Amino acid sequence: MSTAAFPQNYTLAVFDLQSPPTGTSTSIGAEPVVVVTNTHKTANTFLLDNPPGAYTAMRTFDRLGIMDFSGHVARLASSLSQIHFPESDRETGKELEDQVVRDGLAPFRDPITLKRTVTDVVQKVLRAYFGGKDKREGSEAKVTVLCTWNVKRDRAALEARLSKDTNEALLLDEASQNVYEGLSSNFFAFDKQSQSVVTAPLNSVLQGTILKVVLAVCEKQKIPIEFKFPNLKEIDHWEGAFITSTSRLVLPIETIVLPDGSKKTFENSPAIELIRSQVLQECQRRVEALLTAQELK
Repeated sequence: MSTAAFPQNYTLAVFDLQSPPTGTSTSIGAEPVVVVTNTHKTANTFLLDNPPGAYTAMRTFDRLGIMDFSGHVARLASSLSQIHFPESDRETGKELEDQVVRDGLAPFRDPITLKRTVTDVVQKVLRAYFGGKDKREGSEAKVTVLCTWNVKRDRAALEARLSKDTNEALLLDEASQNVYEGLSSNFFAFDKQSQSVVTAPLNSVLQGTILKVVLAVCEKQKIPIEFKFPNLKEIDHWEGAFITSTSRLVLPIETIVLPDGSKKTFENSPAIELIRSQVLQECQRRVEALLTAQELK
């Protein structure tokens, strides 16, 4: 498990386990040995330089807590529950996960047990990040937690194609023109005719933490939500669009570059601005304190 706090002059904490762990390799209930070091790697580089795995990206509020920390850990445990490390059975030829592997991963697939370890690691990295020589007064941190193993990945090729002035790339079904999500975000359109938020069906995308906050805010503000794919053929019916992620929260989109190279520019949307402000307030309300101000002095 690796945890990195960002941005600028980054801090890396590594809780090193076998990959995958075995039933006798480590005890998650024991006090983990966490190695904290400095690194120049950004969040994206950190993820791309490591084998893929289950990860979640969080952010601090007032430097002492993380919004919906328990939810982040629960999602991490859920992702690990859906990941399998199969080996070929010599007799049947079927791909099966060894019992030893299942036993070893069991504590990491349990959100309550996993939370104890993630809390310890994140506390250590935040103390190191905020308690260093420069103290980083007034700054916040993005915290990325990665539980990784050794398989290949291809996300780097997509990210490498982004221009410097492009914030995100959207995943599109070229045949239907349906928009799924961003490389590291969820995507929403606001339909000006129905005055509703349109986003992909939840079983078709990764349900980010901020996506869930947006859904809660829309319910509270009585803003209708349509769980259908935003379609580029209907882009002229959109009042605006936005993406969500832990680092961006709600980020309104100014311009979408379409597949044919043309551009669609949006004016300011009062509805999206309302959602953005309410999401920020809700995130602040959900902050779970991990440090005290005294620890950072």
